[in-house]
Amino acid sequence: MCRKRLNVLFLFGTLVFGFSSLFAAPEGRIEGHVYDSQSGEPLPGASVFLQGTTYGAATDIKGKFVIPQVPVGNYKLMVKYIGYLEKSIDVSVQEGKTLNQVIRMEFQMIEGEVVTVTAQAEGQLGAINQQFTSNTIANIVSQARIKEMPDVNAAESIGRLPGVAIQRSGGEATKVSIRGLSPKYNTVTVNGVRVPSTGADDRSVDLSLISSNMLDGIEVKKAITPDMDADAIGGTVDLRLKEAPDRWAFNATGQAGYNRLQDYYGNYNFTGGVSNRFMNSKLGVIANFNVDEYDRSADKFSGNYRQSSKIGTQETVIIVSEVLLREETVTRGRVGGSAVLDYRIPDGKITLNGFYNRLKSDGLYRINNMNVNVGRHYYDLERRDGTTSIFTGAFGVNQNFDWFRYDLGVARTTREGDIYKPGVDFVDENTHPSQVQSLIKIDSLTALHNIWVQETEREENVTTAQLNLQAPFRLGSWISGYLKTGGKLRWLSRSNDEFQRGRAGLQYGSGAGNLNDPFE
Repeated sequence: MCRKRLNVLFLFGTLVFGFSSLFAAPEGRIEGHVYDSQSGEPLPGASVFLQGTTYGAATDIKGKFVIPQVPVGNYKLMVKYIGYLEKSIDVSVQEGKTLNQVIRMEFQMIEGEVVTVTAQAEGQLGAINQQFTSNTIANIVSQARIKEMPDVNAAESIGRLPGVAIQRSGGEATKVSIRGLSPKYNTVTVNGVRVPSTGADDRSVDLSLISSNMLDGIEVKKAITPDMDADAIGGTVDLRLKEAPDRWAFNATGQAGYNRLQDYYGNYNFTGGVSNRFMNSKLGVIANFNVDEYDRSADKFSGNYRQSSKIGTQETVIIVSEVLLREETVTRGRVGGSAVLDYRIPDGKITLNGFYNRLKSDGLYRINNMNVNVGRHYYDLERRDGTTSIFTGAFGVNQNFDWFRYDLGVARTTREGDIYKPGVDFVDENTHPSQVQSLIKIDSLTALHNIWVQETEREENVTTAQLNLQAPFRLGSWISGYLKTGGKLRWLSRSNDEFQRGRAGLQYGSGAGNLNDPFE
């Protein structure tokens, strides 16, 4: 069966390229860059095309475009970019030659007013244009937009996009829901490399451990294409790492904050990066780091109710069944870094990148639970210390020869996590519903109820190798496209070790419920 399918594909490819050769004519090539005329910054996602034809391309993140296999002749080269004036350039394509164009776009102004283009506006215009030129349904958060907003992690930045909802823990965004689907139906990638799951019982990824200040941009794709992972039912979140610009650069920022609830002055956030290019700008090196810590303490109140009927009248009444008071003293800190090396080769580049982030959380939880249904008042004291870290390393090569392009890559990703949670709770057996409001107990019989220690260690390792091949074809002047095929191998290993020991029912003197080695 597979052999028959391969024969059919081979026959189809032969026919396509055969017809392409029949319609072939003397050809040339047009390439160049599109920049903002004022700032000189590249304009990604600009639409560049030859008027009256189907020949065209969109600029990449560096503002570069390539229009291959253009028949010899004279044309009008059109450039369109939202927020800028449309530009038209007369060009002449010669056989076997490459025509280079450097195009500078003028910002669209309203007569009689002065318009100042800020970095944030340019960044968002670039993101919007990339969305329009994408081959799928996509939303993009630009680097300028990330810097503009005081988001502490990647989930907060993604939550500003349409069709995206965020889940929070301690007031901080942790996971994202795309198109109303659970986070476990999404995939998260770093420069196209899939990030291992951080959840214990699903494959969702906690984005709160990734600082948004280390990213060059975020792209959310809400519809998958055949060259993407098929299990991304909800969508794909691609976190882009920064690449070295064509000049030496250094940046550093620092922030401090105050938490009035806890009278805490220790909130801080420091980020920095350095980059440069060597060997006549062929080799680029960039390194970034981030370290922060925030107080996420909170006081919480919740209650549960149930319906009941009065005896005799059968009137429906609402009765308090449970009252829960929580005092949470929590601090969360992140440490992260990334390094990207890229080497420019003819018609492509070689990249090597590494990305590491660690989230550490320390919390002390005091829980006061009055369960009226069973007539008990519980006093819980828990400590939860946890660390989660992820690492992605990738090597890739891509080249575009006009008539053929390929990209290949190998990657290794690792996720490690550990949780240490000791706890103890006491119980008062003589709680009466009338005591819920006053919290006063007479003849209290408070006793030690449970004592326990839980430890969890999780690890996940993923190794991937992939190869994509693409060849364009053209039938006449109005029919064009490309054939794309590829393959991906993925090796996954996962471990989840959970250990618990303790005693339960101590108020009765039983000491039952030891799940492992009992306390001495």
